[in-house]
Amino acid sequence: MGQLTAPNGKRIIGTSDVIRVTANVTDWTKDLKPTFFGGSDIYWDTQKTRTTKSGNLIVVDEDGGEHPINQCTYSDEEDMSDEEADAL
Repeated sequence: MGQLTAPNGKRIIGTSDVIRVTANVTDWTKDLKPTFFGGSDIYWDTQKTRTTKSGNLIVVDEDGGEHPINQCTYSDEEDMSDEEADAL
């Protein structure tokens, strides 16, 4: 088990995914702008992890930054300090 680190030194916490969501609308203005009433329908079965054009996963660091996985660094738990391993 190990950890990924982004090129900026931040810990990778997940993947960047796309999912279909429908924002609920009550009506429309004449210039075709929606009036939202709050709430959304989420279609979890449409979830897909984003990739680069070359097929590398796009991952997210702890500050929300996105990075291609091939630009990140993998560290084994045994290579980490006790503090880094405890953070897992």
